[in-house]
Formats: sequence, C-alpha cells, structure tokens
Amino acid sequence: MDRIKHSLAKSASIIFADILEAKSSFLNNLRTRSEITLTISQGKTLRPRWLDLGDAKVISSQALNTFLPKDAKITKVIFRRCKSYFFTRTKSRQIKIILFLMVPALLFLGCKTVRDPIPKGIVVNQDSMKFNPVPQTAASLKYESIKLNSYYNDIARFIAGLSIDTASIFYNLSQNREVEKYFALVNNNYDKFADAKLKLIKRWSAAELISVNQTTKTVFYPFSGPDFVYLYSFLPSASAYYLFGLEPVGKIPDIALLKEDSFKSFFTGMDAAISDNLNLSFFITKKMKQGLSNSEIKGVIPVLMFFMARMNLHIQNICPVTFDNEGIPLVMTEEEAGNRDKKFEDGVEISFLRQGDKKISRLYYFSKNIANNGFRDSPEFRKFFKYLPKDITTFVKSCSYLLHQDDFSEIREIIIRHSAFVIQDDSGIPFHFFDDTLWSYSLYGEYEHPISLFGKYMQADYHTAFQKYAQKINFRFGYAAKSNILLAQRKKRD
Repeated sequence: MDRIKHSLAKSASIIFADILEAKSSFLNNLRTRSEITLTISQGKTLRPRWLDLGDAKVISSQALNTFLPKDAKITKVIFRRCKSYFFTRTKSRQIKIILFLMVPALLFLGCKTVRDPIPKGIVVNQDSMKFNPVPQTAASLKYESIKLNSYYNDIARFIAGLSIDTASIFYNLSQNREVEKYFALVNNNYDKFADAKLKLIKRWSAAELISVNQTTKTVFYPFSGPDFVYLYSFLPSASAYYLFGLEPVGKIPDIALLKEDSFKSFFTGMDAAISDNLNLSFFITKKMKQGLSNSEIKGVIPVLMFFMARMNLHIQNICPVTFDNEGIPLVMTEEEAGNRDKKFEDGVEISFLRQGDKKISRLYYFSKNIANNGFRDSPEFRKFFKYLPKDITTFVKSCSYLLHQDDFSEIREIIIRHSAFVIQDDSGIPFHFFDDTLWSYSLYGEYEHPISLFGKYMQADYHTAFQKYAQKINFRFGYAAKSNILLAQRKKRD
C-alpha cells in the first residue's frame, strides 16, 4: 500500500509540475503580450477560435499548444483579470482526477503569482467567456513594432486615384494613360468634396466634439453602408469602428488582373458607388447597388478602401469575419486566408494605422439585417450586441427613419442601453426616447420637417427644442438641405 501511495504521489508531482510549467509559460506570454488567440472545444471537435480583441494581434493555435504537456489538447480557456488557467484533455484517467484535485491550488497560485492584469478587453463571468470588442484600458497594453504591409494599401491608393510608390507591384499599372485620366478626374472631384464639406465638418467637430473624441474607443454606425468618410470626419480617434448595412461585403479588387479594356468598367463602377455620397452626403441605395454589382467592383470593400486611402490611413490587412454560436466575432487570419481570393460573407475587418501612429485600429463592416426579424433569424448574431461596451458612441444619419419604426425596436434599445454619446440627424432615434433625467443634449442646425418622402415622421417636440436651443452649422448632414444634428450625452445609468 505504501508503494502505491508513493507511486501515486510521485506521478502526481510530475504531472502537477508539467501543468505548472505550462501554466507559467502561458502566463509569461500574457505578461509580455497584449493579445492572444484561443482554441476552444466545440462538442467533441477542436476548432481554432480567432477572437478579435481590438488592438490585439493573433497567435496561432499551434503556438499555444507548445505551452502544454505532450499529448494534451486544449478544450477550454478561461481568463480572469489576475491570471489565466486552462484545462487539458487527455486519455489518461489519472491526469483527469489529479487536475480535478489540483484546480483549487492552481487558482490560488495563479492569483498570487501574476502581477500584470489581463487587458480589460477580456471579461469573464464564472465559467462563461464574454467579449468586449475594444480593450477598456488601452494605456495598459504594450505594442510591438509593426512591419507595414503595403499590398492592400497600394490597392486602396490605386482605387482612390492616389500616387503609387515606385517599388509597388502596381506602379506600372498606375502609369497607364487611362488610369492617369481616372486619377486626374477622381482627384478633382474629391478635392472639391473635401474643400466644400469635409473641412467644415472637421472644423465643427474639433470645436464641438472635444470630449466625445477624447473618450470614444468604440463607434457604432447602424445602417451605414460603406459611409466611412463622414463617420471618420466626425470621429477620427476611435480604436474600433463597427458599421452595419445590407449591402454585400464583396471582395478585394484584384487590380493586377485588370486589362486595358476593363478599365472603363472598373472606373465607371467606382464613380457610381461613391458619387452620391460626395455630392449629397448620403448614399442612394438603388444607385449604389448598381455600382456595387459591377463586374469589377463587388460589394462595399472597394468603397471602404477608397475612403480610407483618401483619409490618409494606411491599410495594414483585410480579413473575413464571421460569428460563432455565441456571437463572438471570429477573424480569419492572413495565414488562413492568403492575400488573394479571400471569401467574405458575414463581414470584414480592415486593420489600419493613422499617419505617424504605432497603434493598429480596426474598421468592421457586417452585412446583416438588424431589424427585429433579422435578430430572430440569426440568434448568434443577436448575441454579439451583449458584448458591446456600455460607453460606445453611436452615429446615425440618413437611415430612412427606420429607428422610428417598431420593427427596429431592438436595435433602438441596444443603442440607448450601450451608448455614452449619440450623434444623429432626425432619421435616427426619435427625440422623445432621450429621457431628460438620463440624457443631456445639444442641438445644431435647423429642423422644420423631414423631406416629403418621409413626411410622416415629423417630430413636434424636436421642432420645439430646435426653436429654443439650436446652434447654427454651415454644412449638410443627412437628407435635408437644412440639416439638423442631435448630440446626446448620457448623464447616468438608469
């Protein structure tokens, strides 16, 4: 009996040492990195789960497996703010029993030995994993040096009619005579747009949205389509931008395959896709749909790339995104997707850097129905919204007054519940939903009535408030030539 006890004790100490060694390596990795990729079980099948953590980078599941004892596989990873621990799966019944006995010790040791907190983008409630799209304390994160990837950025600059570096694989293509004509035309049109509209918006934002831009980490733009240019002109400092629309995600243009006889089709498609936003400040859905169905221009990705290049942002990577059963965004890495022929269905992540910045920011676009029936048809997508922080800034304009309708009551409630700021025109959430005890507000521009197409959505209380409190603006925002802006700020949580 003594021999058996001694043998069990020895086995236990060896296995426990292996577990502690793996755990120590894993935690050391977290202390030196601000990001992690998790692999979790799905029934009896192990699958990689790529979790976007805002400013995080990605580590492969293979790398994670190096921290485990031989022949063990990860079945669950649970994060806590003071430490990290995990369970392993093995055929050995002995190890399962010892793990069960040692978990309390691991928990105790973990809290004692780890000094650096896990970034607050990761939150755990008991045994369930919750996901916040953006770390709540970015100052606590450590950033590694970033090697610029020019491939996608050069494509974006080509689409946007901007000069291409002579070292680029697309430089010779940019010297084509037809391409040069397109560059000259788009530069002329965009410069007029920037001078007449964007300069005024940026000047107004710099004066009126100081506290908003100082505190905003996550921006939510429902019914956006590919309208990044107006969003970024108002809110240029966030870490993550979430755009939602019904327009298809599309694909990255493979301009290397463009032939001279297809230039006209490509350039015509781009012009059709962006012209209304440049001229009117919003997209006309039918016309944009025609532009995005061009044989060379597919979906919103080319339009997003156009505007991001024009906003002087360096596009670092473009990856497909989908949702798992719990509503967690899963980002397909470059290793999985490759540079060419990526397949985009639910959404896209475009990572980018601002000029002179060393911090990656991200734009997400999801082609999803956010009406009540859309949530019913896609319950896993509905779960995504519970992970949104409670301090987002919501931006709404020219959304066909959908938030006035009962069919969009759920997304309206999500905005009210999760927003610290709301910037919108009168097509957004009806004025009476902003309870004076919970919200303060500022009004800008003029409000008389909606355009005739949406005349039934007239708001008498909004009109009265504008007569009393509105300040002037000198740019167009939304449908009406006489534009209106509501800036609502939450006072307190109800």
